[in-house]
Order: sequence, then structure tokens, then C-alpha cells
Amino acid sequence: MEWTTLVATVLGAVIATGSTLLVERGRRKREREDKVSAVLRDLYGEYLAALSQARHTFGNHTSSRGSEPSSRGRDSHDAFAPCYPLRQQLTITAPAETVRASDAAFRALRTLRDLTVAGSSKESGEYREANACFLRELEHLHAAMRADLGIACD
Repeated sequence: MEWTTLVATVLGAVIATGSTLLVERGRRKREREDKVSAVLRDLYGEYLAALSQARHTFGNHTSSRGSEPSSRGRDSHDAFAPCYPLRQQLTITAPAETVRASDAAFRALRTLRDLTVAGSSKESGEYREANACFLRELEHLHAAMRADLGIACD
């Protein structure tokens, strides 16, 4: 009888310790996933803001008729520059589908930059087509980012 009590006590302790370890492991996994999600959300937000700011700068230059070509080129390249390091961070952090969508939006925005530097007007067909292409790619990028973050797309 004394042995059964001892065995029951040891078995109870093993079960309690095992269940505590499993619960703790699950908690750590959830915390890690939450941290990764927060890092991605911040990175995605920064990248989208950089793309938006660059596009805004390009639009300002294409509508201002008096801007000098050298200033327009320098400002456009400067506005686009923050996109490069964020794109690299995204490439090593995000899943493949998001990276593909990011690259497509990046290339479409680079086309807008090149048209701006070349002196295209906002009203030109080529600029409007490139802008529409960028907006489509940006929409795909938004969808990929939301899917990665587990946010329902309506």
C-alpha cells in the first residue's frame, strides 16, 4: 500500500510537470508568432508608406511645369531611395507570395520614377498607364500582406 501511494504521487507529479511544460511551450510559441506578426506589420507599414511617399513626390514633379530636370531627377531618386532597404528587409522576412507582389509594385513604381525623371506629364497616356499599373500591383501587394498577417480580405 505504501508503494502505490508513492507511485501515484510520482505519477501525479510527472503528469503535472508535463502538462505545465506543454502549456508553457504553447504560450512561448504564441508569443513568438505575435512578435513575428508585429515585426511584419511594422515592416509592411513602413514599406507601403515609402512607396506612397515616393509616388506622391513623382506626382508633384509631373504636375509642376517649372521644375528643372536636374532637380526633378534628384528629388525623384531621393524619394525612391528609402524603398530599397525596406524592400531588402521584406525579401528576407516575408513569404514568397508577398515578396513577389512587393517586387511587382516596386518595379511599377520604378517605371513611374523613370517617367518622372524623363519629364513625363501626369496627363500623358504613358504616365497614366504606368500609374494604373502601379495601383493594380499595390492592390495585389495589400492583399498578399493581409493574407500573410491573417487579416480577412473583403
